[in-house]
Amino acid sequence: ALFEREQVLSEAGRLVEALDSIKGFVNSYPQHKLLPEALYRSAELSLSLNDPAAAVGPLKRLILLYPSHIAAKKALVLVGEIKASGVAFRWISPEERLSRGKRLLDGAHYVDAAKEFSQLLKCGNDAVAESAAVQLAITQIKQKRFDGAEKVLSEYLKRKPDAKNEAEALYYMGYAAVRRDDIASLLKIEKRLEERAPDSPELAGVLLLAGHYFDDSGERAKAGAYYRRIISEFSESPSVVEAYWKTGWAEYLAGNYNEAIKAFAPALKKNVKPARMRSQMVYWYARASEKSGRTDDAAGAYELTCGIDKKSYYCQLSEERLAGVPAGSISGAGGPVKQVPAGVEFKTDVTADDGADAGKSRVDISFESRYQAAAELIVLGQNSKASAELGLLSDEYKGDRTAIMEIGWLLQDAGDYASALTAYRRLMGGGPDELSQAACVLIDELGYPMRLVESIKQNAPEGPADPFLVAAIMREESGFNPEAVSPVGALGVMQIMPKTGEASAKEAGAEYSGPNDLFKPEVSIRLGSWYLGNVSRLVGNDLVLTIASYNAGPRAVLRWGAPRPDDVDEFIENIPYSETRYYVKRVIRTYAEYLKLAGFNPKDRWTRPFITPLGGARSVSGGQISATGDAPVTR
Repeated sequence: ALFEREQVLSEAGRLVEALDSIKGFVNSYPQHKLLPEALYRSAELSLSLNDPAAAVGPLKRLILLYPSHIAAKKALVLVGEIKASGVAFRWISPEERLSRGKRLLDGAHYVDAAKEFSQLLKCGNDAVAESAAVQLAITQIKQKRFDGAEKVLSEYLKRKPDAKNEAEALYYMGYAAVRRDDIASLLKIEKRLEERAPDSPELAGVLLLAGHYFDDSGERAKAGAYYRRIISEFSESPSVVEAYWKTGWAEYLAGNYNEAIKAFAPALKKNVKPARMRSQMVYWYARASEKSGRTDDAAGAYELTCGIDKKSYYCQLSEERLAGVPAGSISGAGGPVKQVPAGVEFKTDVTADDGADAGKSRVDISFESRYQAAAELIVLGQNSKASAELGLLSDEYKGDRTAIMEIGWLLQDAGDYASALTAYRRLMGGGPDELSQAACVLIDELGYPMRLVESIKQNAPEGPADPFLVAAIMREESGFNPEAVSPVGALGVMQIMPKTGEASAKEAGAEYSGPNDLFKPEVSIRLGSWYLGNVSRLVGNDLVLTIASYNAGPRAVLRWGAPRPDDVDEFIENIPYSETRYYVKRVIRTYAEYLKLAGFNPKDRWTRPFITPLGGARSVSGGQISATGDAPVTR
């Protein structure tokens, strides 16, 4: 197509035609993943044709809109060359640089974002400089540089910003204070906000921070007072949902189930946001109802949890508990959750059983030239080019769910599981209720590729690493993107830190020549699987502790992982690190989806159910675990 044609024309020396071709691509596909490279090629061709002024526009667009892309870094070099040549042109304004910095921040490129904001502090534009100061502080908080953030915000507040901006800065100062364990500073900020912005959402946010601090310190009464104040005085604040949750959870843990029900009850209303928090509160409303003997209320709330989000972690828990509702008893579950052995057999041929709408598109879209070209390129082993063709075709059919599903299947054929996952998410955006059950099964295989499990079994070292769990971790760590880089430097599909990769390769006896090897899926899978199997053994093959260890490191997990409550759902909700807590929930959800697609009932594949359904038997097993453990893979 246009992108490929430009390369052919450039190689033939037909630069004017090549430039026209790449401009056509830029204009026709403004959202395509190849656009950054196309903008760079457009600028290069303009320079080759001795028209540096024409190169400025594409370079500026590239640097502003795609600041973290490798093409943007090359573009900065070209800009330097144009400046050195003496060509006069209008470059990026302070406002545009601020926007660029925000894009870097949103993309988690914190080092580059901090550099951009720091340079803007003395740009000569007071409004931009003040905004840059706050953005720099937010960036430093993301980097866990809390002292630096506090210093930047203190200087900013000396400029006496307006009330709204002052309140925002004070909130972030409070956040930094809590993370520095400086409760005295947080309480001073609370008083200042009470004087300067008594009705602001920032004050509600600071009160919530104080509640969290006292919660974590074991001062439940003080924490509860803060949460109740938010509920009574800031009913319209975004913080109020979290305050209801914290209040209800404290009552639940204390065994005050009726009070917990009252606190969780607002989530039964449709206007509670975000949906994730609503699912969480409705689920625990059901659990509290169950504990207090209100089985019918519990069953209704479990059903509502799945109505909010059928694919959520909490829906999976609800389905498990609903399985035993007729028995009408209340029971917990104990002991470690065991994983599926690596050598287990599973079915991968999941097909529609009712001739539903799911398979219709294979004929409908096959006439498209891009589809045909992609299929031929896959046969020739040129998977990256095939993926590019399918990306263009996906843009053309973005409103056609049937076509998108077929494109997703061919993306999997090309080994591009990341783009296939994007197709899956686009399909699910329309809502699964619009599709037949058979169609949903086929669509799920785009989001949870079973053929990847087979690839994992081929690339992973022999041992106890569960291939379904490896696939689930890949999906949640990187979205199957082999080029993924985390803000802290974890690399590849399994998001392995370079030091962990080197140590794992040495212990596993695997070939490893350096961090760039982690971008190779087969290497990342092999080392990540080895590490996962190793930490799994350290924690007694306990599913929850294994997942948590992959994120936070086994040493940290073993500090708080035992003893634990019999009910595993309660244990997960009490994981002390919020990042690890959410991570465990996401991976468990994905793991269960893989097991279902493979033909298993998740609770039947574990040594015991993840949680015991209403009416199930109570069993307790497990013992003390002791191990040393490695550094975390992904933190």
